[in-house]
Amino acid sequence: MANRESQTTVNYEVKEIAQEQGNIQDIYKNQNQDTEEAEIEKEPKPKYTEPEEAEVVESTSTSDGKCPSSVQIGLSSIKKCKSTNKVTGATMTINPKADIQLKTITVFATDVGNLKLTLTGTDGTNESLEAYINPGKSQIILSELYAYLKKGEKYTLKAMALSIRDGIVPKLESSNSCAGKSYRNNNISIKFNDNVAFYNIRYCLN
Repeated sequence: MANRESQTTVNYEVKEIAQEQGNIQDIYKNQNQDTEEAEIEKEPKPKYTEPEEAEVVESTSTSDGKCPSSVQIGLSSIKKCKSTNKVTGATMTINPKADIQLKTITVFATDVGNLKLTLTGTDGTNESLEAYINPGKSQIILSELYAYLKKGEKYTLKAMALSIRDGIVPKLESSNSCAGKSYRNNNISIKFNDNVAFYNIRYCLN
């Protein structure tokens, strides 16, 4: 009987020791877990930065791989007269000294509207397009005119402002008061017949 009680006491003490060791291990485990979480929180979070937008570059190449770069002729928009004449249209004569393609022109308008452009030539060219224009500066892409001009021919580019709102016809800003009407280089010569209302005239060699 005494041996059984002694054995029961020993088993009970062993069980208590095991429980205490298990509690101690749990304490160490919890402490280690808390320490790891604290270290994770201490690590600096990477700063979020907006992805950079890719720079958009307008290609001046034609579908056949020609025209890798364009050339500007005429009055630059930064040299527009401070005091401009307000006109509803403009006409420009073009004499190519080489085969060229017209790319773009820039205009300045007083209101929203459309700009009708017509290109005619001694080679039978007769093309037109209408482009939307904003108040202020607008760049007109001339690809729809199929503006391939041949050496030795003569062409006329005519622009007329049209109303699209409440009968208001936008006016174009013309730099007659401070700019010349004729410009030329080795590839092309141009002349404004009335109003200097086209700026940043760009073309490329075919």
